[in-house]
Amino acid sequence: RVGPGYLAVVDLPDGVIATDVIERREKLAGGLRLPLDQVWPETMPKQHPGCLAVWVADRPVSAMKQPKPKWLVGEQTTDFFQPFTYGFDPRMREVDYRMDERNSLFAGIPGSGKSTSGRVVMAAMTLDPIVRFAVFDLAGRGDFDMFEPLCPPGLFGSGADEGTKQAAYRMVLWLLRECDTRGPKIKKWATSGLNSENKLNRAIALRDASLSPIVAVIDEFQELITDPTIGKAAAQAMTSVIKRGRALGIHLIIKTQRIDKESAPKGITSNIALRTCLAVPSHTEVDLALGTGWYKRGARPTDFEPGEDSGWGVRVGYGPMTAVRAAWLDRQA
Repeated sequence: RVGPGYLAVVDLPDGVIATDVIERREKLAGGLRLPLDQVWPETMPKQHPGCLAVWVADRPVSAMKQPKPKWLVGEQTTDFFQPFTYGFDPRMREVDYRMDERNSLFAGIPGSGKSTSGRVVMAAMTLDPIVRFAVFDLAGRGDFDMFEPLCPPGLFGSGADEGTKQAAYRMVLWLLRECDTRGPKIKKWATSGLNSENKLNRAIALRDASLSPIVAVIDEFQELITDPTIGKAAAQAMTSVIKRGRALGIHLIIKTQRIDKESAPKGITSNIALRTCLAVPSHTEVDLALGTGWYKRGARPTDFEPGEDSGWGVRVGYGPMTAVRAAWLDRQA
């Protein structure tokens, strides 16, 4: 017995591998006479390909009530440089997230919950008082308006208009300038004994307020990089920020509902460590969001239904690949 259900680890017959069963999850659930979201087949990391884990919940996972993360109800504090709870896997185990030396991508079709999932990460970071924010919502739905008071002048925007898009581009250029100035400062503090490597840590950030960690967010970032006028320059600048900023305390969170080669180019996505793919229609979108080969390795966000499974996704880049549902935070929370 594991959590609110039962786990079986199975050595499959010769010639059958775990992903063969995962591909036929619907038939497996039918054979067990159970709803689909009560049956969770997975690969076994570091085991042979014919080793399958099957976890069967006591009741459909969609009917289970998620606990709330400790930072929301208990500790009420987080640290940019330490893990925090992002959500919970099907077995209701906590799934951690980490910001330092990383960037984030959330991808999924409309109704998959990508905006609310990314908002969980942003909300957690508000509980670290040294974090600074820059937020641009290029859909303009108001999903991130609660973060406006935390953003310096000129570093918040919400709208699908040209002006907001231009402001988002200026924010990316500002991040690029931050990369230029932060490197020498961090090196100076590191060599003075505050870090053994030329990377930002909490000791340096507390000593020098100009080096406070930055959480920068662009929702529907494809609207910026596919713009016929500024798109190419914006994509190049964003790629540079993603590559350089990770060691400098700059964490860029990008979100998109359009998952194709033009809207999610590899130059950007392949350099992002933390990638979450929510509900998508096919293996093509899975591999574009998570990286080539993840669908073959068992990632199945294609099983999630928009709306019904809002917030469920497959996350890679920090620990083993896992199916995880973001902690639920409504607008008031």
